Amino acid sequence: MTGILGLCVVLLAVGVVFGVEDDVPIDLTLSPPGVLKKGDEFTITCTVNGMGEFDVLRIIRTIANSKTGQQESVALARNGYVTDEFRGLGRYKASFDYDTNTYSLTIKDAQGEDGGDVGCEWAGVKNGDNFLKTAMEYVTIYVPLEKLQIRSKSSSGEWMPVEDRGKAVMRDGFDDGIECYAEVLGSDMDIKPKITFTIGDTDATTYKHVEHDSEYDQSIHNKQLSRVYRTWYKLETKKPDRDFNDKEITCTGSMPEYDANSTSATLSIQYAPSVACRETTYAKMGEENVRVTCEATMNPEPTISFWAWGTGNQTMLNTGDLIDGFSAEQKQLNDNKWEFNLVVRKIQPSTLQEYRFSVENGLGGPVQKKAVLEEVAETPEPTTTTTQSIPKTHTPASK
Repeated sequence: MTGILGLCVVLLAVGVVFGVEDDVPIDLTLSPPGVLKKGDEFTITCTVNGMGEFDVLRIIRTIANSKTGQQESVALARNGYVTDEFRGLGRYKASFDYDTNTYSLTIKDAQGEDGGDVGCEWAGVKNGDNFLKTAMEYVTIYVPLEKLQIRSKSSSGEWMPVEDRGKAVMRDGFDDGIECYAEVLGSDMDIKPKITFTIGDTDATTYKHVEHDSEYDQSIHNKQLSRVYRTWYKLETKKPDRDFNDKEITCTGSMPEYDANSTSATLSIQYAPSVACRETTYAKMGEENVRVTCEATMNPEPTISFWAWGTGNQTMLNTGDLIDGFSAEQKQLNDNKWEFNLVVRKIQPSTLQEYRFSVENGLGGPVQKKAVLEEVAETPEPTTTTTQSIPKTHTPASK
């Protein structure tokens, strides 16, 4: 008996068939037919004619391993009993009727990984010949999206999910990125999710820096079947379009038989300050509250800004502070633009010099610009010349 069983195991492993005859029928039925949704219940029933004492009837699932390309089968039930690998799931129930040689497996609360090629495999001996015969059907189990995320690339290079209605950040000059990502567990690999990706009113899937890709893992680990399909649209660039700043990103995904889902976030394009100063400011001696002005665009807002002047023991004045004769002001012009003023309380000879403005916002080092305060040249008063009119003299006519 041991020798026959050992031979059966070898036959099952290599899939060899010896002496298969037409009078070794095997009948497979699926109830309901093989199109289901996650959570449904279905039964695989195998009926054979003339089971031998030492024959083995297995209810199996077969799948192509994505890593090796080889077909692999897993026994779900054997001779009317759920196998050890699946008994602990609590969703599988096997039964048999020896009188009719009927073997059944009922799977409750079906998951995506329960689908694929399923059927019956009968190994035994007929008229002295060993045989291995199978009957297979395909079961499609529709599943919803397992994950639908907007993901942002962190400074460490990891892709992290962004909270729905949260904020996704891309920094100018950095290897940052965002993506619309969908994942399905255990679905029929021919039934792939459909996803769309928009930034504001723009179809981001057509944007020049956006790439589309997908991958799919399928393997058997400790006799448990694992299938995962992933797809995404990814935007990666060191020069993100600043017009996308504060735009809403929307990622929408759908699977057959299920309603579409969507998630959204606000895109923040962050960049170091860009500074422009009025190169020269003119003022009259003794004039009061004269402003030396610089403007800066940036995102996020400034963290440090100050004015400096002089050489050697230079004077520094942070925005919001004041010292004798000077104060520093800051005013936000719009979401990403600020005005900075150095206010000179009264123009004196010592105040007519070069001033240096510095600002930073955490992206790169401080940005510096120079501005000069000069005395305006006095315009001379216009002169008025009085011209006396010469009276006309009447000359009498000659006689």
